[in-house]
Amino acid sequence: MSYTPFFTTDGKLDDASKADVEAMLQRLSRADNPKLMLFVHGGLVNTMAGWMSASEFAGRMAPLQREGWEIGSPIWRSGLGETIRINQDELAQESLFVRIVLRLIEWLDRKLGLGVVDRAFIDNGDVNAAITALNAAPQPEAEAVEVRLGSSEGELERAQNVEALSDQHLENTDLAQMLLDDSEFVAAVIPGLSMIDADVRERVDAARVFGMARSRHPVGVSAPAAYAVSLSVVRAGYRVLKRLVQDRDHGLGPTIVEEVIGALYLDQVGAAAWKLMKDDARQHFDAGGAGRLVFRTLAEIARTGKLVRLITVGHSAGSVFAAAQADYAAEAPANLTMDNIFLAPAVRIDEASEKLGSGRADGLRIFTMDDAHERANHLDGTIFGKIYQRSLLYLISGVLERGTRSRYTDAPLVGLQRHLMPKYRPTREERRELDAFKGWLGATNDGLIYSPSPTENGPGRRAFASVHGGFWRDDAVVESILWIARNGFNG
Repeated sequence: MSYTPFFTTDGKLDDASKADVEAMLQRLSRADNPKLMLFVHGGLVNTMAGWMSASEFAGRMAPLQREGWEIGSPIWRSGLGETIRINQDELAQESLFVRIVLRLIEWLDRKLGLGVVDRAFIDNGDVNAAITALNAAPQPEAEAVEVRLGSSEGELERAQNVEALSDQHLENTDLAQMLLDDSEFVAAVIPGLSMIDADVRERVDAARVFGMARSRHPVGVSAPAAYAVSLSVVRAGYRVLKRLVQDRDHGLGPTIVEEVIGALYLDQVGAAAWKLMKDDARQHFDAGGAGRLVFRTLAEIARTGKLVRLITVGHSAGSVFAAAQADYAAEAPANLTMDNIFLAPAVRIDEASEKLGSGRADGLRIFTMDDAHERANHLDGTIFGKIYQRSLLYLISGVLERGTRSRYTDAPLVGLQRHLMPKYRPTREERRELDAFKGWLGATNDGLIYSPSPTENGPGRRAFASVHGGFWRDDAVVESILWIARNGFNG
């Protein structure tokens, strides 16, 4: 058999790929034992990188091609890196962002009684050094944070009810006073407005009109833009405290960065692009979609009486494609077996629970990093320089995911061990979804493998990848995929 990459836009086949996909489907129709493996590459890559990763994966599956497998791969619009409006450490060098992060570090360092950040880092504007020092210190435990805030008048209540705080409540905090008394912060606001989200700029415009009536601080009158931005920063600071109390933080340093981005810079880091990317993955199964075309052909072949095998390997955001496929394929013929292999999946637990549980997915194995390795897999230089010292999945969970109305902070992802084995207290809805997913997963052939896996793990259950993009390059994972294709999940 052979390898067929096919390019898609909004889930539909590009004209140049239609003949290739038709040829692949014809070969499957003629085969005595039709077998197709779909590799769906992840996000944060441009089209060329997606094509190269898919081609490299196909090369590693060459033994299966010699055994009669077709290898196909949609090359889809997953380029968050193409639509993001910042490059590498641009945000980390932007004066307003740096000043905000440093002031929050200083405030939280004092508020939590940590005493780990050298004042020189703040004075010199060295945000990388301040973040590194903060992350290197013992991280505050949730109970200790709650006790400390409870000893400060009103602080615990402000953190727990941060979303309900009025502008007046925000302005009356010591953090607001710190910001409005900081001439460097005030001076950086106007030049920095161009990078701030549109909804915040609207609040700035409103403050320019109503600032004198709303603010009691002199700077609130003379510099209403700084006043408006300071309120967003204060809310971000109390959100950090709330997450610490609830044990929903991603480490103090990363959580500070996440909440500043969430308050002021979501447009810059591609939150809208992430949603569009996931929508694009799902659109493969809308009317006229490439995924629907492939699946319907496989179903038609199965109805002739042949045993048809489909294995979908979804890396990162590619798991969203696989979940949508399972949902669409709920009525698949019994002799069309549909198995899934997720590599560092970025699909949310609620979506996986709903679509895999009620759709058609005969088996699932998940290969992802344990939390220690996930936390150590920093996005050095790829988006925020060195200030965000967590992985891509942590960034997705902490910044990019949205709920029905707003950003979903610490959104539970299938690929994060902290969410599948939570130490925090999930909400009632999160617990229901997690229990449903784990209940389904428990019936699907030993489905969860954390990397690095124990050396004694049997075939089909081994992984040693230590970076997000390394799973389909990891020899142990490749061998596991080959084993599953030849022997099934249990062998």
